[in-house]
Amino acid sequence: MKTLNKIVRLVTLPGVLIKAFWERIFANLTGIEVKRASVAGHISHGEADFVQLVAYCMFSGLPVLITGLPLLIFGFGILGPLGALPARGSAALIFAVAVAALYLGLSLLSNIYPSIEDAKMLWAFASVTESKLGKIVGYPFAAVMLIGAHCETWGLCALMWFGGAAAYFLNYVFGAV
Repeated sequence: MKTLNKIVRLVTLPGVLIKAFWERIFANLTGIEVKRASVAGHISHGEADFVQLVAYCMFSGLPVLITGLPLLIFGFGILGPLGALPARGSAALIFAVAVAALYLGLSLLSNIYPSIEDAKMLWAFASVTESKLGKIVGYPFAAVMLIGAHCETWGLCALMWFGGAAAYFLNYVFGAV
């Protein structure tokens, strides 16, 4: 599984690096001590309370989502129904920009969840809270983060996004023929 994770991280390297950038910023903003930041995009941090960890996990993935979704939509919009195919001149430039935007959007959206360790800590915080409101809000949030973190580690997020894009374009190409 470590090999698969390394392959997925290599394929989605722009998204990994941008996510690590936002994690570092939000760790500093929330007062979480960063112990180590590796080249592979993993941020090791110190202890955090529940509010810090929720803010860190939620807000570090939010800019990645906000940036990745418009890039994905732009790439699909140009390459999909509008039918910009590689040609000469400006059409080739538009095609190259759309492919780059689509790849960057897919790469970003494949890396929006926190690490498994952070997601497990969220689950642990939700399970020890005494507040009913904390449990009602905490468990679903922690469950989504935990499931997403596992899917991201196993490469399922990247497979879903890249596979969905491939299926869409194959359907578009063969549907037009």
